[in-house]
Amino acid sequence: MMMVFPQIITNIISSVSPAAITLCIAINGAVVNIGQTLAPYVVTRVSYILSGDSVRGRYYVCTLILMLIFAVSAVRTIGRRSPGDLAAA
Repeated sequence: MMMVFPQIITNIISSVSPAAITLCIAINGAVVNIGQTLAPYVVTRVSYILSGDSVRGRYYVCTLILMLIFAVSAVRTIGRRSPGDLAAA
């Protein structure tokens, strides 16, 4: 997360007007805190559905979420590159 959070702030700064930067960063902080509060409940419920009362199910759910985040990030990154960027690499 130490790489993701600064990138989110950079994306916010580059995509909104200077007058809205502070508000957008505050909204981002609120959404992140809500997500961190709800995550244990959601992961516990989903892992219980998938594997019963096993702790292993929680790791499976977290792994699936991380894989999904990675896949979306990879697709978005590749989609942003121009064909010239790929030929130069």
